[in-house]
Order: sequence, then structure tokens, then C-alpha cells
Amino acid sequence: MAILAVLSAAFFFPAPPGLLATLAAPTTETLSAVQLARGRWALLFVVVPGCPACEEAILWLGQAANVFPKIRFALVAPEITAELALLTNVAAPWVRIVLDRGGALGGTFGVRRAPTVILLVEGTPAGRLDWPFSEQDLSAAFASSLLEETVYDLVGVPAPDFVTHDLEGTEVRASELSRPLLLVFFNPGCPPCWEVLPGLAEISREVAVAVLAFVLETGLSPADRGRLEGFVQAVQGYPRLVLLIRNVEIMRTYGVTKMPSYILIGRKGVVIWVSDGPKSVGDLQEAVRAALAEGK
Repeated sequence: MAILAVLSAAFFFPAPPGLLATLAAPTTETLSAVQLARGRWALLFVVVPGCPACEEAILWLGQAANVFPKIRFALVAPEITAELALLTNVAAPWVRIVLDRGGALGGTFGVRRAPTVILLVEGTPAGRLDWPFSEQDLSAAFASSLLEETVYDLVGVPAPDFVTHDLEGTEVRASELSRPLLLVFFNPGCPPCWEVLPGLAEISREVAVAVLAFVLETGLSPADRGRLEGFVQAVQGYPRLVLLIRNVEIMRTYGVTKMPSYILIGRKGVVIWVSDGPKSVGDLQEAVRAALAEGK
């Protein structure tokens, strides 16, 4: 409780302008399976008050959130107490607080005591720290979780170039394609991938679309080739392409682990939006329009 005592004392000193906003009660959230399956997460399971180690770990997490901007941080607690709110507002105001009443989320990851840290990369457990651990242990675990590239790491960086072939066997270099460009990683053996194809045809009215179909050495079946050729034969809007990927290297370069995955490349060749999983036409259009507007 020593840390809370110090912070509480600081709380009651006259606050400079703007500090009161920082100390406002935080907004609690829930985390869905979809959210946790995207990008990198560090979940710190705590109980405050009554757990001095939790208080210390929260301070460390607040520092780490500044050092590791590619990781999303969350404090997970069975109850949001006044003490926890105060400690978080002062020590880690940019870390979200997640209410896990009943311990369902903790149970998913087998959390038995607090503090415990669970690291996720694209929804897959990538590390775990059970108390006792040090601030150095925590930093090392966060750094290690960054070694595995994910598709979400691409936002804000130039799109990696690659060379492949279209349906006719013509060599195509990605950097020479029209911009803006929506790359869609596609598996012909994945029914949800086919379900998004009509939506991609609609999206091509606003942005060029290149479907990157992962195929084996035997190539496409006649039926699959016919469906993809029909997609390419656009008469309106921006170009539509189907490019064939015969090895996983391009997927590794882009950090793609799920299909369909979407990578939107802006007019300057920089990735401005990514997502994965099936999307409705409306959701896809809305996301693409918003990303293009922000990228101007």
C-alpha cells in the first residue's frame, strides 16, 4: 500500500491546471475475442487494493506503454476500485482498464494469481509472466513479443515490394501498380474469401484492388480460375487484378497469418490501413474511405 499512499498524498496537493482531467475516473471496457486476435496485447491481471506487487507492476506497465507503442496495454481486474482508478490515472493514464467480473477472461488464460502478465500476438499467447518478476523481466518479455512481425506492424511504413504473376502468367511488380491500392490476401480453399469477392468488386469503384491468391504448384482449378477471371473483367472503376502467390514468402513479408487480410496502400506507397477476416461491403467501404481521407 506504500505506493498508493504516496500517490494519494500527491492527489490531495493543489493540482496545476489540466491535472484534474488526468485524474478523472477512467472508462472501463471489455475486450472481445476479435479485438484480442488483432495486433499485440499485454494484459496485466491485478487486484487493487491488497496486492502491493500489483501496484508496483502497474507502475512498470505505465512506463512500458511509452517505450513499446506497438503493443496495446490493458489492466484487467475483477473490480474497479477507487484505489485502482487513482493508481492507474496517475501512473498509467494511457493504459485501458478492463473489468473482468467473475474472472472469465483470466480463466481463459489460466490466471491463478495477481499480478500475472499475458502477452498475445494476433490472438496467440506469446509469453507469460507470473509473479515474482522484475521490471527488467517485463521489458524483456515485451521486446521479445515484438520479434514476430504481424500485418498490423505495416501501418505507416512503405509497402514491401514483391514480384509475382497474374492469371495470364505475366510478371507483375507490386510497386508499379496503381495507387491507392487494396491488397487482399486470398486462399481459394477458404469459403469466407470467396464470400468477400463481390464486395471487392464494389470497392474497385473507389480504389484499385489486387487479390493475392495463394495457390499450390498445381495451380488453380478450372472452376476457381473462371471465378477469378470474372472478377478481373471489370468495366467500371479502378483496375482489378488477381496475382498468384506460389510460396509463403510474400505472406511472411507482410506478416499475414489469416485470410482474407486487407492492406490498403496510399497514394505515396505507404500502408495506411490493415485488417483481417471477412467484412461486409458496407464495413469495407467505410473503412477504406476513412483511411483514404486521413491519408490525404
